[in-house]
Order: sequence, then C-alpha cells, then structure tokens
Amino acid sequence: MKAPTNGSEYALFRLRRVIRPSLALRAELAAADAAAFGHAALRDVDIEVFSWAGAVYEGLERDARVGACQLMRCWDDPEAAWLVGLYVVPPCRGRGLGGEMLRAVATEAGRAGLTRLLLTVDPSNEPALNLYVRFGFVLVEEIPDFYGEGEHRHLL
Repeated sequence: MKAPTNGSEYALFRLRRVIRPSLALRAELAAADAAAFGHAALRDVDIEVFSWAGAVYEGLERDARVGACQLMRCWDDPEAAWLVGLYVVPPCRGRGLGGEMLRAVATEAGRAGLTRLLLTVDPSNEPALNLYVRFGFVLVEEIPDFYGEGEHRHLL
C-alpha cells in the first residue's frame, strides 16, 4: 500500500504515538493485544521494543483507547514498514474506526518517509481483509503455518 503524504483531522478519533510507555501501559496494551490476537499477541516486552525501534500507536476516541497497532521499518527496504497488530476493541467495531486508524497510521508513515506498508492477516478474517483491500493493499503471498501448524496468513 502506498502511504499518503498528507493527513486529515477526525472529529472524535485521534492517533497518539506512545513513546517509552510505562510498565502499566505496556501491560494494558499487551492485554488488549492478547484479547485481539490470542497466542500470537505481542507481550509487554515486545511493545517496549516496538516503542524504541519502531512506533506504537493508540487509536483514541474521546481520549479512550479504541485500538492500537505498531509499525516497524524494514531493514532491507527503509521506505517500507510492517504494520503489526492493528485492532479495534470489540465494543467499538463496525463504526469505521479501523479505517480511520489505518488512514491515520498511513499518514504518519508517509510523514516518516515510508512509501509502503506490509502486513499479514488471517485468511478467514474477512472484515480485516475487506478493510485492507479498500485501502489499496494487495495479496503478495499466502504463507502457510505462519504462526504454527494450520495457522496460515496472507501477506499484503
């Protein structure tokens, strides 16, 4: 996906970069990630590493966290980054917040000089797949057993 170079403001939604999160915030983000992704979730130490070596973002609506994700720049292609663990908390799904968060993250990526975002998604996660396709992501490869036997992923 091409990262846009200009952003827009949202009335109720905003994206906040989390820099050097406290232990308590890392634990909160890890718990929310676990609720969204189960055994494939990031741990609090992973979130700490992302905050130093990549970027950790919270999606906020009226200052309440409605989702989160992480970005990690690619070593061999500094204009590309992995979009990791984008989620919207269950009570907030179906309201377009995933799209707003994806748009805001892509805008931030563009401001950082990134021109491409990569991600993996569970092939059975139709809402996420539809969102990513609407934003211009295309299927690059199907990766069997990405998270273990029988846990396949689409690389977009």
